[in-house]
Amino acid sequence: MKKSMGCVLAMTLIFASGCGAFKVVKPEKPSGPQGTAHNLGFEEGQPGKQEISGWRYTQSGDYVVEVADDIKRSGKQSAHIRAEGEGSWGAFNQDYKGPAFAGKTVRVKAWIKVEGTEVCGECNKPNLDESVLPEDARKGAQVRILGFGDDVFASETLVTPLVMGTQDWTLYEATAQMPAEITLAIVAPVLWGPGKAWFDDLEITAE
Repeated sequence: MKKSMGCVLAMTLIFASGCGAFKVVKPEKPSGPQGTAHNLGFEEGQPGKQEISGWRYTQSGDYVVEVADDIKRSGKQSAHIRAEGEGSWGAFNQDYKGPAFAGKTVRVKAWIKVEGTEVCGECNKPNLDESVLPEDARKGAQVRILGFGDDVFASETLVTPLVMGTQDWTLYEATAQMPAEITLAIVAPVLWGPGKAWFDDLEITAE
C-alpha cells in the first residue's frame, strides 16, 4: 500500500495512521547485502554489543538491539530487541537493491520469541492496512519488508503476523508479490511497544 506523499519529508518516511509510529530513513548509500542475504541466523557478532553484523539499527525511543547468546532457537546466538523506556519501536534493517525483489514473489520465514509485550486485539492481521487503526496501534514483534521507489514513495509490501504477549519460539512466515517499480527494499525485524523479542533463523527467498 502506498503512503500519502504528505507523510514524506526529504528522504524520511513515516509509517502508521497519522504518520506517527514507524519512521524509516531511505539510505542515500544503502548498506548491507543489497541482494545476498547475510547473517540471517545472527551467528556473527559479539553478544552484548549494540550492533549486529550485516544489519543497521534504528529506533524510536529507548530500545536496545543486540546479539544474544543466552536465548537462541538454534546455533549459538539470536538477535534481541528490548524496550528500556518510552518509545514506539526498535528495529534492525538489511537493505536490498531493487532487482533482488522487484516484481518477484518474496517469502520470509522467521522464528520469533516474545516476553512481556502488549496485546492488541485489532493488530494481528497479515499485511495490515494501518489506515483503519488508531495511531501507534501495533504491538509485539514481526518482520516487515518496506519497498522504496525512485519517486521516494514507500510501501509496506510484506509483513508477518504480530507476535504478542509472551510466547516461546514459533515459526512465522509471509509471502507477497513485490511491486515491479521498487528500487530498494528494507527487511526489518521490529518490536512495537514494550517488552522483549528475539529473532532467529530467518529465511528470505525471491522467485
